[in-house]
Amino acid sequence: MNINFDLISNLNLTMESKFDWSGKPTSLFCIIPGNISNDLRVIHRTLTHLSTLYQGVFYIDGELEQSSIAECKERTRQLTRLCRGINNIVYLHNNVIIMNGVAVVGINGWYGVKPAGSAFDKIRQESYKTDDIKYLQGTIKKMQIHVEVRDIVILSSTPPDKQLTFDANENLDDLSPNLALIADTEKKTKCWVFNSDKMVDTTLGGIRYVSNPYKGEPYWAKRIEIEI
Repeated sequence: MNINFDLISNLNLTMESKFDWSGKPTSLFCIIPGNISNDLRVIHRTLTHLSTLYQGVFYIDGELEQSSIAECKERTRQLTRLCRGINNIVYLHNNVIIMNGVAVVGINGWYGVKPAGSAFDKIRQESYKTDDIKYLQGTIKKMQIHVEVRDIVILSSTPPDKQLTFDANENLDDLSPNLALIADTEKKTKCWVFNSDKMVDTTLGGIRYVSNPYKGEPYWAKRIEIEI
């Protein structure tokens, strides 16, 4: 038996974008690792549309949603309220979903994000990145002894590690999100989905890493299958 997810990523939509997903779902559930839009109206419109097509849509914010580092906490509160008002939408900020033995965990990641302008904003950005890694590591650690969790699926807006960017990026350092995997002593993590400008589908260390960037139509979901 499998549990399946449709991966949609890097939509980068505006008010003028014509995004229609009708007839395209291949699974009951959808996962979106951020970067829908920097406009709350577009995010609401897109998630509302997807909520009518899936039994569950699991979403985490990305660099596009958090375009102002100074307003990050307020934007997170706005996204929390927005998602609570739409059926079938789950905002994964500090929120873990467990279905049929599969835990779905999400972080922004802040890895490789263009450094913020002011010195104070750069410090805040590094703090958010560190907090996300700590949160992910702590969550993975709890899942090791959770009797209902056999597998873990991770969403991050940014790449888990520099080797998954496949190019030089001066914004990348050694403080990457995949450091959190040190807590995965039982090897429960099966898939990690993320945003990238490139299509990625590779397996490293027994974990499938996948990105499925939207570059205009035609565009289709990448199907993620987890055996349960």
